[in-house]
Amino acid sequence: MKQDGTEAEMKRYNRTHGTCRVITPLGLALLGMSLGLLPAPAQDLIEYSLVKVYVTNTGSGTVSVLGGGGVPVGLLPMAVVAAPGADTAYVGNFGSGTVSVINGATLAVTATIPVGSGPRALALHPTKLYAANFGSGTVTVINRSTNTVMGTIPVGAGPSALRLVLGDAYLIVVNATSNTVSVIDTATNAVVDTLPVGDATVFSEVASSS
Repeated sequence: MKQDGTEAEMKRYNRTHGTCRVITPLGLALLGMSLGLLPAPAQDLIEYSLVKVYVTNTGSGTVSVLGGGGVPVGLLPMAVVAAPGADTAYVGNFGSGTVSVINGATLAVTATIPVGSGPRALALHPTKLYAANFGSGTVTVINRSTNTVMGTIPVGAGPSALRLVLGDAYLIVVNATSNTVSVIDTATNAVVDTLPVGDATVFSEVASSS
């Protein structure tokens, strides 16, 4: 991607590469300032969809949409995922214990869904949304069609990152406080394995064996 951060260049990049997500606050601040998108490192997460760029602003409790404006959400929004085909964004509000659903066409919040304490990460499944609740040690499962909670899955302490793998068949949950990784079967929404890892793990990457 060019360093001028133009909307056209980002659209071209995203059409080629899908989505680009930056999760660490320091990495986001450096990226945002280098692209000229962020006036200050207050934004903690940025999500590029195929048509829009959503940036959470933890200090003001808003989401900025590049080329669109600001959308008021809950307290301390710290996670965002975008569904380009549906032109919808989901925002995890760490301070409110909620997920805000934003209509990308109208830039209006269409639903506010109660989850657990401190939703820190989100993962977008074709039919569901998963929210990792850092304070509760749980993952909330949300039906994307109805914007209602389907269930709550106990995991380790301090879940801070999520990754869907193997064709969305499994959800990897990184538990930063308990130093474990939980593996959830997305068909049953049940934990099928818990693996010990190193101290203060914050993210995961999955490599194919083929």
